[in-house]
Amino acid sequence: MKKKLLSIVIPTYNMERYLHRCLNSTLIEKRHLLEVIIVNDGSQDMSLEIAREYEYKYPETFKVIDKGNGNYGSCVNRGIDEAIGQYFRILDADDYFDKDALSELIEKIESFDHEPDLIISNYQEDYPDGYSNYIINHQYKYNNLYLFNNVVLGKQKGGYLAVMHRMTYKLEVIRTSMLRHLEGISYTDSEYCFYPLRKVKTIMFLNITLYHYQLGREGQTVSELAYQKNIHNLYRIIDRMLNSFKKEEKNLPYYKSLICIIQINLKVYYKTILTGNFEHNEDLNAMDDRIKVFDKELYEYLGSIKKYHIIPIVKLWRKGIKPNSPFFLWIYRIIGRRLKLIRK
Repeated sequence: MKKKLLSIVIPTYNMERYLHRCLNSTLIEKRHLLEVIIVNDGSQDMSLEIAREYEYKYPETFKVIDKGNGNYGSCVNRGIDEAIGQYFRILDADDYFDKDALSELIEKIESFDHEPDLIISNYQEDYPDGYSNYIINHQYKYNNLYLFNNVVLGKQKGGYLAVMHRMTYKLEVIRTSMLRHLEGISYTDSEYCFYPLRKVKTIMFLNITLYHYQLGREGQTVSELAYQKNIHNLYRIIDRMLNSFKKEEKNLPYYKSLICIIQINLKVYYKTILTGNFEHNEDLNAMDDRIKVFDKELYEYLGSIKKYHIIPIVKLWRKGIKPNSPFFLWIYRIIGRRLKLIRK
């Protein structure tokens, strides 16, 4: 069997509209060094047939796994079990890679004298109106091999460093971390970012914009409506992360990076409940009390969360003012309309 430098797992559920673009983005000149694992999660459309076409045409690169529906995490878990590449990463079926950047990544992996446990690349957010936002690293030098003890994967200008779209792990690190995603729920991509970090010793930042992250698609799990509907899933993920900590870890160098990943999830959790799903207020009260005891700095950060960068919704809520009251809902509508006019 030929050596594979990179295993790419593509969780797929009813993605016939986007799957050709996604798979075509992996057809680089050195595709024989790639292992592309398409995990069909019980799709009801033509996704499986499309995946089989690529497997038949490029058997040295594509591998199709067809299974019953178990949601995103079950697909990633199966991909980890099947992968044979030196490195591992996820590509969502409605997103795609920049082919030149993927080629550059493979060439870089080939040339490593000392292989980093984690590679952080740049990514691009694409919107239906044609607008694109480039999320790049402003904090660390490119192509330097850093000890992870000297790095914090936190928030920087333009966005967070520890998000799935950026992260390519050594498969050995994934396996050693015993990463198993929760199954049957959404938003488990943050688990891919979180749990393996405890096993990372070295890290490198590459100046390549590899991942095209598509936003604004109807039915996406990252829409406000989807978050409101699935807020209990987000709670389970945060709860599991918090439960994973041992007391001594607060003094370890990677602690701040782990907290930044929890921070991303908590920010969404607080905002979703306080601006549209207030029936979970009791759960939020319990979570807020828990965070106050767990990490004071994180608690203070959450107090700074604002709606439309103006309204301090968490501070108001902590003072007993309901940010989803008719008055504030009216303010949200007014500000939202004005922001849409400004964008136009």
